[in-house]
Amino acid sequence: MSQTIHRGGPVLWVNEDAERYTNENCGHFVPQCVGNAVHTQSTSYQVLSQEIVDYFMAANDYPELPADLDEAAQACPGENFYKADTIAELAEKQGLDAAALEATVARYNELCDKGEDDDYDKEAEFLIPVKTGPFYIMRQDMAFWTSIGGIDAIIARWKLLPPRAIPFLGCILPVRIVAICTVRPTPCLFPLPAMPTTVTPVVRRRKTPSRPA
Repeated sequence: MSQTIHRGGPVLWVNEDAERYTNENCGHFVPQCVGNAVHTQSTSYQVLSQEIVDYFMAANDYPELPADLDEAAQACPGENFYKADTIAELAEKQGLDAAALEATVARYNELCDKGEDDDYDKEAEFLIPVKTGPFYIMRQDMAFWTSIGGIDAIIARWKLLPPRAIPFLGCILPVRIVAICTVRPTPCLFPLPAMPTTVTPVVRRRKTPSRPA
């Protein structure tokens, strides 16, 4: 399910102030832009309506999506996935300002009805309204979906220990553990892709707390 909606598309994204802050389809061609956008906010949430669920069901041949969403809402242990019949109830369950979320949804629906995103230039085909319940909200948490194994590292004055399985981000990986020498910097074994500024999404920056003079 997460791979169906994690890049945004027709989904509405809001921050901890219940404000929309970017073109949710920013990761359509460059998936890393999702992380770039989400990490500009203290917290980010995805909001879905029945219209958006219907879109995903048709676009991805995913008739089980409603059942999967309901199961997630009932079983999610992290208090980060909720279902509600109204936007106000959805906000209350997630701990957001209900009036602010209702205003954001109203503005988003206005843009959807118009067929043009004057705020963040989302493509018209992905402007799906948030009008019909049930509604869903889920917190966005970034993670790497990959596997890494058989890492060998030989660095001067570093000791290479025998291979053994270790837990890493919830997975068991067969790796060689290197005893790090304190007089040399640690190498980056898991480099992140460098993103050119030309594909960095436009976002509304999170508020910076004021500092006392």
